Amino acid sequence: LTANITAALLTIIGLTANNKVYDGTTAATLSGTAAYSGLVNGETFTVTGTPTATFASANVGTGIAVTVTGYTTPSSNYTLTQPSGLTANITKASSTITATGSTSFTYTGLAQGPNTSTVTGSTGAVTYTYSGTGSTVYAATATQPTNVGTYQVIAKVAATANYDSAFSSPYAFTINPAALTITARDTSRVYGSTLTSGAGSIRFTASGLQNGQTIGSVTLSYSSNGNSATDAVGVYVNAVIASAATGGTFSASNYSITYVNGSITVTKKSLTITANNQTVAYGTAVTTVTGNGSYTATGFVNGENTSVISGSVTYTTSYTATTAVGTAGVTITPNVSGLSATNYSFTGANGTITIGKTNLTITARDTSRVYGSVLTGGSTTTRFTSSGLLNGETIGSVTIAYSATGNTATDTVRVYTGAVTASAATGGTFVAGNYNITYVTGNLTVTPKSLTITTPVASNKVYDGTTTATITGTLSGIVNSDVITLVGTGSFANASVGTAKSVTANCILSGTKASSYTLTQPTGLTANITAALLTIIGLTANNKVYDGT
Repeated sequence: LTANITAALLTIIGLTANNKVYDGTTAATLSGTAAYSGLVNGETFTVTGTPTATFASANVGTGIAVTVTGYTTPSSNYTLTQPSGLTANITKASSTITATGSTSFTYTGLAQGPNTSTVTGSTGAVTYTYSGTGSTVYAATATQPTNVGTYQVIAKVAATANYDSAFSSPYAFTINPAALTITARDTSRVYGSTLTSGAGSIRFTASGLQNGQTIGSVTLSYSSNGNSATDAVGVYVNAVIASAATGGTFSASNYSITYVNGSITVTKKSLTITANNQTVAYGTAVTTVTGNGSYTATGFVNGENTSVISGSVTYTTSYTATTAVGTAGVTITPNVSGLSATNYSFTGANGTITIGKTNLTITARDTSRVYGSVLTGGSTTTRFTSSGLLNGETIGSVTIAYSATGNTATDTVRVYTGAVTASAATGGTFVAGNYNITYVTGNLTVTPKSLTITTPVASNKVYDGTTTATITGTLSGIVNSDVITLVGTGSFANASVGTAKSVTANCILSGTKASSYTLTQPTGLTANITAALLTIIGLTANNKVYDGT
């Protein structure tokens, strides 16, 4: 007889898998004393083999399965099952973060501050929280600060599946003021005046403003040396002082401001030298007018008078010995180039030479228009005559207007007396203000409107022994909705039968307004005269007896 003896089953007992902190590997460790379970007949063996323990996952978790390999069978009478059912935990590893970057910034008008860091461990998102320190009030926020002050930033790295979050230590930094130069603009004043100090001035320039910021205004003050009414003409350096910039979009606390002074230039006060008016008779010599010239000076300040002026004035005039009586606007002009004064300049002003006006007659020319049309008034250079112009002067144009009676499209054909009026003479070489102008009216003649016959046709007729012809067609050119009828008459060249016989038109117009029109007779007309039909009358047919014919 024979039979089989199969190997007995052994298992490893006495082991526990150890928890660990995440290290990125699946390696596991065991604790306890390994022993064989399942030995028979009192056999004993020392556990052999080199065991290796492995987590099912390298990531953080609880109750993660741990497998063990490497134990060996002590005898061929046994088969060995590796330890099973072991679990252990992998807990999160710690992270560290340190804020880095510049600790000193200069104000730019934009948000700024350290925003870099070094991290170990977690690969989570890094965020930064900024807050003010010391006297700087800036509540904790993720937004970088903008204004000048002292600050700190704390960096945080977020937790991930395998790492804890972490915060950095506070990292101090400073935003320092930007340099800003405000320069008072150079200014000027006229001798005898003063400038008023005060806030709200925009007479300055600024260099160093950040991010498009603006300054609303500054306070300007003026040094007494340069801003006294009696200070002489000249340039006074550093006499314009700027301070207290405010308003706009800038904040002074964000800048280190340097104010630069400007200069005051005192300019000469203008005196007006006015030639005194004169009245002269026609024909007075020019040298007499200019020789009698005198002036009045105005514009003095500080109680001064003509005693501060040196030099003399000469005169010119637009007057001539042939200037007609009635000429207006004749001037006498002072030439002030010969005058001088320390604190004054000079502006000449004309005086007036007075002469009486003379008479001028302007007559509107007679004119005409065609019935149904209207004339447009306006400036004209030709439709007038003049009488009384002096010294070869000319009139450039006058304004012509037409009265409603005579210049209405429906006005009948005739002469309208006084319907053309002239006015507003201008241009040329004459000056209207030099004349007493009398305007004389002209007459307006309305002439008949010419009509034509559109598509005129001479009608054919049956011979009647006369040359009379009938013409039809459409009148063209009627205006004002007038009711005008064509009486189409004409004459054949002769009364005989024929084709394409020449017809001479002699049409006339009919209607209440027919007299307001003329008619252009059509030419080249032809028509046919056909033969008249004759019949035989006065006969009777006689009865007969049948005779075969």
